[in-house]
Amino acid sequence: MFRKFLAVALASLLAGCATLSRLPPPPNSAATIAPASYNADLRINSYDPQANSVVTALYNKAIAASDGTIDIMALSGGGAGGAFGVGVLMGMQRSGSRPQFEILTGVSSGALIAPYAFLGPNW
Repeated sequence: MFRKFLAVALASLLAGCATLSRLPPPPNSAATIAPASYNADLRINSYDPQANSVVTALYNKAIAASDGTIDIMALSGGGAGGAFGVGVLMGMQRSGSRPQFEILTGVSSGALIAPYAFLGPNW
């Protein structure tokens, strides 16, 4: 009985050492394939020559800002996330710590809140 168990165990260990030959990579990498409606002008990649102009514009905005910083806010969304974003903006307004945002972005309900946050505290 022990010999049968030992034979099965050794056969299992030996099978673990077996390798399969690898297939060659596909001719087109998934990273280079773009969707049918893809517009390359909509994205700025770090290797894109236009990325430098965006960074330069942000740098110039920071220099022109009164405090020398760029205030950016990204608002999330999705039910309670949207209510949380409004609460954060209200809390910043009431405490007097709300900056004038240069860049605002949002997702879902955060995208609906972002224009009002960008307009300033009067809204």
